[in-house]
Amino acid sequence: LHKKVEDMKYLLTVLCGIVFFSSCKDDNEDNVEPRFDRTVIFYISGDNSLSDDVEDNVNDIIAGTAGIGENNVAVLLVDNNNTKPKTMVVKNGAIESQTIFDNDFYMTSPNMMKTLLTSVMNENTAKSYGFVFWGHCTGWFIDNDSISTRAYGPDNNGGASMSGDKWINFPTLAMVF
Repeated sequence: LHKKVEDMKYLLTVLCGIVFFSSCKDDNEDNVEPRFDRTVIFYISGDNSLSDDVEDNVNDIIAGTAGIGENNVAVLLVDNNNTKPKTMVVKNGAIESQTIFDNDFYMTSPNMMKTLLTSVMNENTAKSYGFVFWGHCTGWFIDNDSISTRAYGPDNNGGASMSGDKWINFPTLAMVF
């Protein structure tokens, strides 16, 4: 019996040591200094009947960033009819960088939306974030859990018609966040 108690004390000491030293691990990811005070992400779903308004609105957003300071940035995720989606990083009234994706995709796909937002937030770390969803919306009221009564979008993946539209409903959007 005495041998089993000694073995248990030894095992308990080893386990406590493992827990203690593993809990004191310094995670560099948690200590990353944000690049900006604020990053505002504009998610522009214009691959639909709003396509004609996208360019003017994007230009207005760019102009509106004049004077926001060096510690703030706007990132525009833009999709439009007959163009490939792109990301634009904008500061002080000017485009700092732009990435055009190789292929068109559904901006309203939950997996794609999560991938895009995660990428933007990782590349433009900030103390705080703002989100603007530009596009159609069917309203915030819940009516029998219907997409037609609470959704954002649509995206028709590069087409010019409203057929083949994909919406993202608000419960799914909440899961993305």
